[in-house]
Amino acid sequence: MALPCAVLVTLLAAAAEPAAEAPSSTLAVANRDIVTFRATVHGAAPAERVRAARQRLDGLSATELDEPVTHHPLTIGDAHGFAVTVGSRYLFAVTDGDRDPLAGESTADVASAAVRSL
Repeated sequence: MALPCAVLVTLLAAAAEPAAEAPSSTLAVANRDIVTFRATVHGAAPAERVRAARQRLDGLSATELDEPVTHHPLTIGDAHGFAVTVGSRYLFAVTDGDRDPLAGESTADVASAAVRSL
């Protein structure tokens, strides 16, 4: 009976550990880093968010690419951040979870840097 208890304790301990987070992923355009996504937002891991942003960017016409790039406050469920847009076209969201905690940057700082880089 000791073996099944040991297995149960091991399984419970493993279940109590937080799940590993998806690795960060950086959106780059023309060999320039635009933004690093660190958070999973509504099931979309950072790499998936980069792919979606890349598809939206690739879908812009030459005329749309000349429109101003801006950011606007955004809430998606319980995630807060900023939507980065070209004209009226949504490109991607920068959330609180995308901040680099060691750099002391705010979510607005990250969104503003992405706008400047685009």
